Amino acid sequence: MPQHHHHHGKIITSDPYVKVSVAETTVARTRVIPNSQEPVWDEHFQVTLAHSTASVEFQVKDNDVFGAQLIGMITISVRYRFVVFTL
Repeated sequence: MPQHHHHHGKIITSDPYVKVSVAETTVARTRVIPNSQEPVWDEHFQVTLAHSTASVEFQVKDNDVFGAQLIGMITISVRYRFVVFTL
């Protein structure tokens, strides 16, 4: 008969937020969602860009007492001067 072992380990969560940058300048930032593994911000942003061809960088970070740590990022090329996005 198979034996089942249950491990009661601590679930690791983060306090994520998203920083949105254009040309290394922060243009938007979400609120921090504490203790979340699957955050949904449901925040809407409208950004006007100085150039019609630019890239927008989204960095997901973990808000920490010792400073924010990068969780992941994506850079998207944009061909318009007005960008609307929801995080």
